[in-house]
Amino acid sequence: LVMCDETHGSPVKLVSVAKLDDIQVVSEFSAESSATQIVHNPIVRGKYNYSSYYFDGLTVHDISNAKAPKLAMHYDECSIPDAKSYAGAWGVYPLLPSKRILLSDMQKGIYVLEGIEKTIATATNELTESNINIQLFPQPADAVLNVDIQNSGENENLTPTIIDLQGKIIKTFLITNINNGRQTLSLDTADVPIGLYVLQLKGSEINLVRKVLIVR
Repeated sequence: LVMCDETHGSPVKLVSVAKLDDIQVVSEFSAESSATQIVHNPIVRGKYNYSSYYFDGLTVHDISNAKAPKLAMHYDECSIPDAKSYAGAWGVYPLLPSKRILLSDMQKGIYVLEGIEKTIATATNELTESNINIQLFPQPADAVLNVDIQNSGENENLTPTIIDLQGKIIKTFLITNINNGRQTLSLDTADVPIGLYVLQLKGSEINLVRKVLIVR
């Protein structure tokens, strides 16, 4: 069990509840930021604990070793100086199917962050990234999204797909053969609702993703 006291300066506690009549605190961890740090609403997904900190943003700890949690990710969206009060991040939600992270800021609203685990929205291939470069225009897009592709490697069949931030496929386009050299794909996005999406170009050895904003 992961719990916190939601009081200034108190750490997150990792608790063994194997014996309910003898609950033990196995380890403690924190954002390691200041004496006034305050954590609340921890949520566990897989081997990671996600915590929102007032003034200090999001921390993600790897708790696979219960006795020695390790900081795996930190994102501080708050520019307000630490104080014994409440401002900044006050909620985190890492349980979306896409594995993206929602972080709620009291002053600024919702942040959508790429998940710490490799997902469809963050997957890349270093080898093929060096062979194929893509540029999207216009951005934001309206009825048409153009994809400028420079291929310095072998020919490849790519399937363009537009995916929303929850991992749902919105539109899949016809498979396109990408030859060595430069070419431009024009994708019909007139029927794609307004919003922020991910464009995925996937082939047998390639998985490229870029963020896309559709406006009207």
